[in-house]
Amino acid sequence: MSTVWKIIAQSLLVLILLCVLNCSTQQKTHTRQKVQELPVPETPTEPESPLPTPEPGFYIHRVRWPGETLSIIAQWYTGSWKNWKALSNANPKLNPNRIFINDNILIPEDLLKSHKPMPLSFLSSSIRKKSVQSSQSKKPSNENDVTEMFEPIEADLPSIESGKVELFEPIE
Repeated sequence: MSTVWKIIAQSLLVLILLCVLNCSTQQKTHTRQKVQELPVPETPTEPESPLPTPEPGFYIHRVRWPGETLSIIAQWYTGSWKNWKALSNANPKLNPNRIFINDNILIPEDLLKSHKPMPLSFLSSSIRKKSVQSSQSKKPSNENDVTEMFEPIEADLPSIESGKVELFEPIE
């Protein structure tokens, strides 16, 4: 009986293989027919993509001296110190209160009045103007007047006889 079972098993195996091969060849011809049935476009068309928005142009200012601020940079390049907010918006990663030497400041092209690098003389005059303006806003004083920065503080100190505890002992 074992030979009969072997023959039956081999026959079943051959049948299964034939079915599998037949199915795969039918599937291949079916997919070929589908590919051939697809209409070929008359002219190759590229997918329409929206027009890229043009990048706004920027002038790059490199900070070279201590004391440069966005308002001074805006004054030189745009003609108005009030444009410092536009510079701040164009440089979102930059903290306007912490500008360091070698920082790059992007200045929008549409605001530019000058493409020349900012000279040290302009920075010096701007700093002087600010200090002169702030000193003029104070009341005028005579050169001989001595202004004390701090006054002595008068305080009521507890006396030893009052019975209060002293926090510190005298140093010997």
